[in-house]
Amino acid sequence: MTRKDKPEYKRVAITIPNTVNWRFNKVSLGVLTHKSWAEIPLKSTKQFIHCVYNGWKVSQQLRLRLVGRKVLVWLTFEKEVEVESRDGNYLSIDVNENNITVAIFEDFKLKELRRYETRLGKIVAKYSSFCNLLSVVSGNYVKKLKERAINALNIAKNTSYLNWKVFLAEQAVHLYVKVVYNELIGDKLRGHQIRGLIGQLALELEKNGFTEEVKKLKDFIVRNRDTLLLLEESYVGSRYSEEDLEEAFTNDAIKVVIELINLLEEVAKSVKLG
Repeated sequence: MTRKDKPEYKRVAITIPNTVNWRFNKVSLGVLTHKSWAEIPLKSTKQFIHCVYNGWKVSQQLRLRLVGRKVLVWLTFEKEVEVESRDGNYLSIDVNENNITVAIFEDFKLKELRRYETRLGKIVAKYSSFCNLLSVVSGNYVKKLKERAINALNIAKNTSYLNWKVFLAEQAVHLYVKVVYNELIGDKLRGHQIRGLIGQLALELEKNGFTEEVKKLKDFIVRNRDTLLLLEESYVGSRYSEEDLEEAFTNDAIKVVIELINLLEEVAKSVKLG
C-alpha cells in the first residue's frame, strides 16, 4: 500500500546514449524532457574541474540517478594523448573466470606481476543463461505478434464487409511495424500513424548505417502515400463514418498492406544478416 493515490519512485536510473537529448556547458547540464529542456546545476569536484580545464572532452553517454529530490550525474571524459613506446616495455594481460593477471615488462624483463580477483565466473554463467532465456522469450513474443497481425490480415481479406476489411488491414500493418521495430531496435515504438511509425523505424536504421534498407522504406512511403494516408484516416472513419468505403479503395489498401508487410520482413532479414 502507498500513502498516496499514485506510487512514488524514489530511485530511478536513466542512461542517455548520445548528446541529441542532453547538453553540457561546464556549469550545468541540460536534459530534454517531453515538455522542454530541464537545466540541472552541477556541483563541482576536484576530479571534475581537472577534466574540464585540462583538455578532456565529455563523451556521448550520460547517466543519471534520481534519489529523492536530488540527481546524481555520471559523466565520462575522454582525452587523446600521444605516447612514446619502447620495444622492450609492454603489458601482458590474462583474463579468466575469477581473476585478471597483469604482467609488467621493462626492457623485456618482468618487473612486476599484479593479480586482481574478480570472481566473475558465477556471474558470467548466470548472465549467459539469462541472455539465452531472454532470447528465446523475445523470439517467441515477436513470432506470436507477427502471427496475430497476419491473422488479422487474413480476416480482412476474407470478410465481405468493406469497412471492417480496411480497419483490420490497418490494424494488421500497424502491429507488424511495431513488432519489427521491437525485433530490430529492442524498444517499444510509440505512435499511431503508419507513415510516422515507418519513419521512426527508418530513422533508427539510418543511425546504424542501414542506408539501403532506409531507402526502400522511404521509397515505399512516397510511392504509396495516398493509400497510406487513407488507411490512417480509415482507422476512425471505418467505424464512425455514415458512408461505407468503396471497394476499389479497399482492394488497393489490402494490396499495399501485403506489400508493406513483405517489405518489413525483407528489411528485418537484411538487418539481421548485417
